[in-house]
Amino acid sequence: MIIPDLESLIYLAGYFDGEGCVSAHKTRAITVVVQTGDPEVIEMFHYYFGGHVYNTKRTSYTKRAIKRWVVVGNDAQQFLIYVLPWLRAKRDVALWALGPTYQKSNAPLSEDEKRLRTGATAQISAINSRVTLA
Repeated sequence: MIIPDLESLIYLAGYFDGEGCVSAHKTRAITVVVQTGDPEVIEMFHYYFGGHVYNTKRTSYTKRAIKRWVVVGNDAQQFLIYVLPWLRAKRDVALWALGPTYQKSNAPLSEDEKRLRTGATAQISAINSRVTLA
């Protein structure tokens, strides 16, 4: 990971706040995703925070190629730590995602860690299912 300059960090935080997604699974890691038709933005996320970039299928309503940036586990948590000060819409979900630890180990989870992940997953799912009306 390359630490972004402050201007880039604030820009990417705002972009993620509007276009990104955090999801969690009870026994697996959290996932952070940004999907857009602007390849330069996706490359910025990838350059600074690693992860993977995928091309998605074009949809019937757009002619633009859509790219998706995905980062998982500890790397997703590191990203969220960096952007947290500038998050508004995704602040609550980011805080829940930062609770459990996601180590790169195949060691069995302790009962406490399982409970923590289950609780965080439930909260993240509840927050993500909210509908905001203007």
